[in-house]
Amino acid sequence: MNPYNRPTVSAIVVNYNAGAFLGLCIERIRKSTPAVELIVVDNHSRDISKIWALGCNGRQNEKYIQNDRNLGFSAAVNIGASVASGDILVVINPDCLVWPHTIDRLCRLLKDQQEVGLVGGLVFGIHGREQAGCRRHDVTLIRTIGKMLGKFFPLRNMPTIDMTNEPMPQDSIDVDAVSGSFFAIRKSLYNELGGMDEDYFLHFEDLDLCRRVREAGSKVVFNPGVSAVHVGAVSSGVNSVEIARHKHHSLMTYFRKHSNRHSFAAYAISLMSQSHLKVKSLADLAKPEASCGKDPGQFEGSWPETNGNGVLVIGAQSRLVRSVVMRLAARGYVVFVETTDPQTAPRIPRVTWITSEYTAKVPDRDWPEFSCIICLGSADRLTTYQQRFAHRAFSLQLLLETRVEAKAVEQNSTDEKPPVSETTAGWLERGPFVLQSWLNHVSHKNYTNLHNNNMLDSISDSNSQHQFLIDGHQRVHVDDISELCLDALVGINEQVAEASTHHILKDCLGRFSRRIRPLYN
Repeated sequence: MNPYNRPTVSAIVVNYNAGAFLGLCIERIRKSTPAVELIVVDNHSRDISKIWALGCNGRQNEKYIQNDRNLGFSAAVNIGASVASGDILVVINPDCLVWPHTIDRLCRLLKDQQEVGLVGGLVFGIHGREQAGCRRHDVTLIRTIGKMLGKFFPLRNMPTIDMTNEPMPQDSIDVDAVSGSFFAIRKSLYNELGGMDEDYFLHFEDLDLCRRVREAGSKVVFNPGVSAVHVGAVSSGVNSVEIARHKHHSLMTYFRKHSNRHSFAAYAISLMSQSHLKVKSLADLAKPEASCGKDPGQFEGSWPETNGNGVLVIGAQSRLVRSVVMRLAARGYVVFVETTDPQTAPRIPRVTWITSEYTAKVPDRDWPEFSCIICLGSADRLTTYQQRFAHRAFSLQLLLETRVEAKAVEQNSTDEKPPVSETTAGWLERGPFVLQSWLNHVSHKNYTNLHNNNMLDSISDSNSQHQFLIDGHQRVHVDDISELCLDALVGINEQVAEASTHHILKDCLGRFSRRIRPLYN
């Protein structure tokens, strides 16, 4: 019971030139349910983020603290903790995005299990890959060597600090440390430990705090059921070599504090760290303009809440995928695209490019709600989603299965119609209709051959397969295929009560056929 009706959780955000990312972070935290106290500590920023920080000044349950210089991460968190009203402190980086339920779910272990002193969640990068550091072991010589060698020789059994390559646990587990970008700790324990060690300006302060929590007899826990998205390295005007220097200094501070500073392990790790710093310095000389800051425009609109207006697109990057995605976004849909190379994807507002790793690891509660799924590739890729969507239905499913041919297929080819795969047939149970088209890649720029176009009707007693309008191969432009997708999706979402889904899709295919035949025949 909270007699003063004050938030029981205080979220502390330390800002240093985080740009518009701070605004995105603050907006997400303000949507938290139940509400939390928001404390923004600004380390003497000189960019637009200072305006966002000032916006917290005077608002209910929000506090703004301006430092006259950059005191470092640890000192800034301690300042925020000193004015916090909550019983639980949640530390969130200014480039972290959370969902309305995230903070509450993160703190539940602390509320329910007294032996847990600090808890961290599953942290994803901007493209949905698990970030190193959100579950990890203590730093040792062998693990440090393993981490460095792992960058060049990715061996699964090599001992390392990060646990990223280990199977994702089904429930919370005890770990040595979690990420400092997103964690929660009881304020009473935080004060008992003296807060974060201010000898760490940047990096290793989270490892140090987690170690002291364990030495005090409490557990450090990783909770895979709660996630956040962390962009990382967004502070403008910060050189990568400067970051490396702070990391080297903090590493040495950590070993002086927690091990024999004259041991062989400490000496070896110091030598490796110094070598890494020298390599960074030489690289910086070659590219002196290099900075850690990122353009917020690159991620503007990424990871939005779908609110029932979401579309999941699956397929490797291609002209067809880009054409479909651009039309969906322009129409106002929130689009998530699972692809193999999201880092090279074009920047499109309202479009988030993710990897299959996100699909495999994200908690069910954090998985966006989609009304439509479009597969622009082999339907076998849908097997990944069988369990994810076991109890969900879609208003529309478009399976545009692509077969890659070494040579262009002749337009008058009479190849036998491909069978409906078991995977495709299984998806009939998840929505009223599946629209399936088989496409053959050809060498002509922006063109493909449409092998056949089927509407698979799961409502009919026999689960019959209807072929509409197109026989054999039909040469089409990728924009025609994307228009078909949009036409079907808009038709389903805007259908009137007396119109059946069957007739809507049939009309879409009719318009599609009438449009392409005069153009390419």
